[in-house]
Amino acid sequence: MQFSLELSNPADLCEAPMIDKDCSSLHFMDMNISLTPELEKAVKAKVASGLYNNASEVVREALRGSLLREMESHWVAREAAIGFAQLEADETVEVRSEKHFAKMLREKK
Repeated sequence: MQFSLELSNPADLCEAPMIDKDCSSLHFMDMNISLTPELEKAVKAKVASGLYNNASEVVREALRGSLLREMESHWVAREAAIGFAQLEADETVEVRSEKHFAKMLREKK
C-alpha cells in the first residue's frame, strides 16, 4: 500500500514531543509511504473503526507515540546513569520502608 501522508494540520504535529512548539523549523509536504501488507491491514482497520478519518491520522499518531517512547527511553537511561554514578561514588542512602522514605522527604524540605 502506498498513500500520501497529508500534513494539512501543522498544529497537530506541533504537539508531538521533540518538535518545536512554534513549528518554525518544520516544512510541510506530501509524503509517500510504503507499508507491508500487515501494516496496511492495521491502518485500514483503524480507519474503519471510526477513530481516525484517514490513514494519515493513523500514521501521525503512531509517529507521535514513537517519539514519546523514545523520549521516555532517553529519560530512563539518563536517570539510570545518574543512579549508577551515585552508587559508584557511594552517594546512596539506605531506605528501610515507605514510611522511612516519606520521613526522609519531609526532613529534606
